[in-house]
Order: sequence, then C-alpha cells, then structure tokens
Amino acid sequence: MIAKKPVDKYFHLYLIVGVIGGFLFPRFFNQFEGYVANILMLIIGLLFLKVDFVDVITHIRNLPFVLYSALITLIVSPILTFFVFKWFVPQELLIALVLLAALPAGITGAVITDIMNGKTPLSLSIVIVTNLFCVCTIPFIFLVLFKTSIDLNYTNLAIDLAKMIFIPVIFAKVLKRYLLKDVIIGKIQRYGNWVIMGLVSMLLMITIAFQSENILTNIKTDWVWPLQTLGILFIAFFMFQILGYFSVFWREKRRGKFAVSNSVMIMNNFLGVLLAIAFFPAGVGTIVIMSFIPWTVMIMAKHWYKRYLP
Repeated sequence: MIAKKPVDKYFHLYLIVGVIGGFLFPRFFNQFEGYVANILMLIIGLLFLKVDFVDVITHIRNLPFVLYSALITLIVSPILTFFVFKWFVPQELLIALVLLAALPAGITGAVITDIMNGKTPLSLSIVIVTNLFCVCTIPFIFLVLFKTSIDLNYTNLAIDLAKMIFIPVIFAKVLKRYLLKDVIIGKIQRYGNWVIMGLVSMLLMITIAFQSENILTNIKTDWVWPLQTLGILFIAFFMFQILGYFSVFWREKRRGKFAVSNSVMIMNNFLGVLLAIAFFPAGVGTIVIMSFIPWTVMIMAKHWYKRYLP
C-alpha cells in the first residue's frame, strides 16, 4: 500500500497533479470555487491533529523571533522585491511580484515543513502571526511603494482570517482531548500528510482552473509573454527561498531555517488571488495564478537540494 511509504518520497506527485489538473479540467473544478475556505480550514484542522497546540503557543511566546520572522515575510521581502525588479519588469508584473512577496505565510508551508522534517510548530506560529498582521502590512506596502490605496475592510478580513485559523484549531483540540482515541490520533499523525497533500492538490486545481483557459490562450497567441513572466517568477521565488533561509543564519539547526524559509516562499497564494481580483487589473490576477507553477517547482526543488544546505 502506498500510504505506508514515506510521504516525502511522493508528495511532489500531488503538486504536479494539482497544477496539471487545473489546466486540463478547468470547467469541472470551477464549480468547487466556493469550497476553498472550507478546504483550507480542513487542512489546518488535520495539521493541528498532528501537532501539539502547546508547542505552537510556546513558539509564539518567543515573541521577538516570531515578530522578526513576520517582519522578513511581510515587510522586508516585498520591499526587496520592489527594488530588485522595478528596473526591468512591466508595472503589472511588478505589482504582482510585490503582492506575492507581501502575502502572509500559507498553511501549505507548514505542511511542507512537516514533510521536510522541519520545525512544524514554529512554521504554524509564523502562519498564525503573519495572517493576522497582513491586513495592515499589505495596504501599508502598496501605499508606500506604489502610492496606491487598498481599501480593505480590516475588521472583516481579520475576523475571517482568525476564524479560518482558530475554528479548526479549537475543533482539533476538542477531538484530540475528548473524542478520538490515541490509536486514531497515532494513525492521523502517521498518515495525515497524505490526506493533507490531497487537499492541497485540490486547492491547486480549483485555483488554477479560474484562469487556466486565459493563460493557455495567451500562450497560444503570444507565447513570449507567458514564458518571460514565468522566468521572472522563478527568479523571484528562488530569491524568496534564499532570503527566508539565510535571514536566520545564526540558527544552527536546519529545522528552524526550513520553517522560516517556507514561510517566505510558500505564501498564502489563495489570499493573493482574492486580493488581486478585488483590487488590481485583471493581468495581476493572471500572474498571481501563474505563480503556482514556480511555487510548485521550487517546493519540489527545495526538497531535493535541502540536504546540501548548511
């Protein structure tokens, strides 16, 4: 049975299927667009069945380090991206790159950190903190760098993000403490990543399906622009990885470095798609969705070369 084999040998198949499925069957997966938030909450709940919430709180209590990691993710990364790329990319692509860089850590980053044997509780603490702070930092970044006002409903967005995180956390805590037996918890901790990666694959298919026909049409009519855009996106995602990993150069163990690096590179793209559609030209949304291709490839590449990192 494949479920008994280590998930880290096969997780890339889920990512590949997610990307290809979104492009091949867009009409089928578009009907599930309204379930994205529910799938994200289910992933968070399953992850917290695997991880002790007390460990996450312990990392959050180390406030200086968590805030430093959030600063790298939410402020340093988008500012660095702006000044690196502003000289040679079109404005629309620059906006998309900065938006990607300014996004909070995605829950998928915590999943990948767990698969890479990184410090998952630390990764989850960064996910929680950055998703709560991003409602203020994203408008601040675009106001400072582009003189553009993003009229977010701060209260509603903060409440929605908090509910998306804390409802599954509480539900998972109740299940672990009162309803599920230790044997079942053990099986979830052993095989849970298979289910989680299946849900991540489904999210990829649903999100990519939203713009897949438009992207494929652009490739057929003008293949230069999509290829150039993908090339720039690959460079940006590599930069995100390097920035995240070496921003905590003083940590001797790689497990903590993986957690911080993944929080910068594996961002909450799903929130990025919503913001791009709501506040920016259509081309920005297309680029953000295209970013799932380098996002997927760079996750797989990092899993391969992580053994060579100091």
